[in-house]
Amino acid sequence: MPVRLGRWPRLLPVIATTAAVAGLGLPPGTAAASSHRVPANHWRVVARSDSALNTIVAPSATSAWAMGTKAGAHNAALPAGVHWNGRSWSAAAFPEAVASGIGCSGASSPRNVWAFAGASIFGGSASYAGALRLSGGKWVVDHAFTPPGLVSGCSVFSPTDAWVYGLTHVAPGVGTWRLKGRTWKPVHTPNFYLVTASAVSASDIWAIAAGPTGLDNVVAHWNGRAWRRNKALDAVLPPPSATVTPTITAINAVSAGNVWLSAEVDRQAGPAAGVSHLVLHLSGGIWHKVGPANVGYYLPGAVSDGHGGWWAIGPPAPLPPAAPAAPLPARPYLLHETRGHWLPVALPVVPGYVLQVIGLAHVPGSGAMLAIGELYNGLAGLHSAVLAYGNLK
Repeated sequence: MPVRLGRWPRLLPVIATTAAVAGLGLPPGTAAASSHRVPANHWRVVARSDSALNTIVAPSATSAWAMGTKAGAHNAALPAGVHWNGRSWSAAAFPEAVASGIGCSGASSPRNVWAFAGASIFGGSASYAGALRLSGGKWVVDHAFTPPGLVSGCSVFSPTDAWVYGLTHVAPGVGTWRLKGRTWKPVHTPNFYLVTASAVSASDIWAIAAGPTGLDNVVAHWNGRAWRRNKALDAVLPPPSATVTPTITAINAVSAGNVWLSAEVDRQAGPAAGVSHLVLHLSGGIWHKVGPANVGYYLPGAVSDGHGGWWAIGPPAPLPPAAPAAPLPARPYLLHETRGHWLPVALPVVPGYVLQVIGLAHVPGSGAMLAIGELYNGLAGLHSAVLAYGNLK
């Protein structure tokens, strides 16, 4: 899943476009549309919400939840979301005790679905954090984390094995917690703090972490017994200094020993001053730099399409200025990888808004995908959309 900072996820960085196909900028390494047939399916808006949706989970073909945060009285953060029941979308309901937004969600099966409260509006502190479990079609509080804080990630493996991560840098985080058996317990890691993770299995988890300097420049690995820092990364990721700030932005553990990550390196001085983007691939225990022409360039932030391919978030659209009459930018798109080629697939235009996709999920047992995106119009207020690709049952 995409890595999150506070309420906002960090998007996979994309280098400037170099070609144009059907009015869309093609990133380096993508195939020209003239040599590959564009899929007949298309993305469409299927639900709207006056909230900031930031997590989506689809445990089955007839059940999906898109959740996030809405504003309550005096701008208090409250849970919000929409639910797909196989026929229609409707507003989601949450227990009254949940006094913050939903920061992460996950499922290992249709009978084991979780949502984790601990999100705020615009990076503020969370006054509540808790684990919610879906039971009989309703959300129930399984555990309240104390002290409360923001949730930045989660991993769900079974009804008795799950993780919650909480480090956002914008407000106090909930820390790392693990469900083992029926009990949630805090987990303390040595010399680093977990932000979010991608898992191959319950005993093979790869996480982005903050090191002693407070920067998200550490990769940690859970081997089923302990969390350990991956020191091999030090050979390719520049160390932090007074003028160099490395930040890992996304991670994707595809299979055992096969991990992809993206990073930003901000250099304040020297001939290479500025922000550069770096994609690394762990293979054979060694991290290798990956160029834009490599098909794996977009894998760090990609989500499986369930049929051997991948979907990745394309370049984020620039946000409009405060003036509502300002012209909106060109239509954004997502990238779809099939048979070793990435193709841009246009997103729908929402009149009066700029759409920025921040989360993707595959619908099990189908070729359908779901996405959530923020809607911006230059004015105050929270607006989001749920998009679908393919046929929802």
